[in-house]
Amino acid sequence: MDFPDLEKVIHFLDHRPVHRHYSTKGICHLLEETQTIRLPSHVIHVAGTNGKGSVCAILAHVYRQAGYSVGFYSSPHLVDIRERIQISGQYISKKDFLEHFSKIHEIAEQWESEDSENFISHFEYLTAMALSFFKEKCPDIVLLETGMGGRHDATTATVADTTVITTIHYDHQCHLGQTLGEIAHEKAGILLPHVPLLVGNIPEEAFNVIQKQAHDLGVPMIPSRAFGIDDETWRRRYAPLPLYQRDNMATACSVVQWLQKKFPLSSQIWAQASSQFYWPCRWERFYNEMAGEMILDGAHNLEGAQAILREIENHRANGTPFQQLIFGSIEMDRARHMLALLVPHFEEVFLVISGYERHLSGKDFHSCIPENFRARIQMITLEQAGNFLAKKKKILITGSLYMLGSLLTSYRPLWRSV
Repeated sequence: MDFPDLEKVIHFLDHRPVHRHYSTKGICHLLEETQTIRLPSHVIHVAGTNGKGSVCAILAHVYRQAGYSVGFYSSPHLVDIRERIQISGQYISKKDFLEHFSKIHEIAEQWESEDSENFISHFEYLTAMALSFFKEKCPDIVLLETGMGGRHDATTATVADTTVITTIHYDHQCHLGQTLGEIAHEKAGILLPHVPLLVGNIPEEAFNVIQKQAHDLGVPMIPSRAFGIDDETWRRRYAPLPLYQRDNMATACSVVQWLQKKFPLSSQIWAQASSQFYWPCRWERFYNEMAGEMILDGAHNLEGAQAILREIENHRANGTPFQQLIFGSIEMDRARHMLALLVPHFEEVFLVISGYERHLSGKDFHSCIPENFRARIQMITLEQAGNFLAKKKKILITGSLYMLGSLLTSYRPLWRSV
């Protein structure tokens, strides 16, 4: 099959199954064929319900500022699929993206032709492409963010040198389990014998499960609470950041301290670089003359909504409350729990029901809306969202990262970062 340009490759990938559940057979085959099960770089593998992208982004930034080359594989992307595969802040080039896709596609096509039950998913393609690219470029450090996470996540097929679990909360229960202990068991699938594990702020039930698995595998386990950031340091150094980044910052700090002998990084560089890291759509502030202040945040599950609520309450206490909520989602259970928590705190709520990938329909959303607040809720398309961004009110835009990416594509040229 011929793929002469990036758009055709993206179209092909977009029509692959999103994930493969319960098996790493396909990704293992790809990595064996490309000899990327172990990379020459130091691989830091990061899992968790929330915070894994932020921890990776902090580490990528501080190590880059210290002079190291850093590969970073993340998901999902916001605007450009090449965001997922970066080295030292630069997206993989279109040429390299196409070359590594062609390499993986040739292997995948042959493997799929041998058995009708064989298939390579969207995420497996991109994971194999990223690892092939990192093998070729050989950065000092590679940061691998899991997808959904769990024992069968495609990223577990490569060998890590350091592992991290940021948080454990309820999400993807149909695949990861119904209790925190079951979810923790799945997330701990990134553990490898004797490979150190750094853990963030994790509930006791989940922590105990991870601790037992770590003990059974002879894994040194380092809790990040030993690297906590005191109130004064947070106010002085990290005040512009949302409070939910505090645990993520402590987790990243624990990784830096653990790897200090192999990748020295001065306290001065840490202090300066960690306060300046950038991770799009994580409490990202914009402004324009028509719309006023907008904050975009990719909270997409209950834990994320609870973190958002703390920020909303802080803004209200400081005399700068939000008036409007623009919200989108791709899963009904998530939407139901998040809306019940967030809707009471806004004068107007707009639910985006079309215009981005895998969106919930109006019918789906209707059953998710708290009955007592239906009068203040309107359903709109992504195109119509522009009309509601011109009311000079303080707006929170949150939920699906797919929606946020689509909004950025449509409106970012009109917005100014704050």
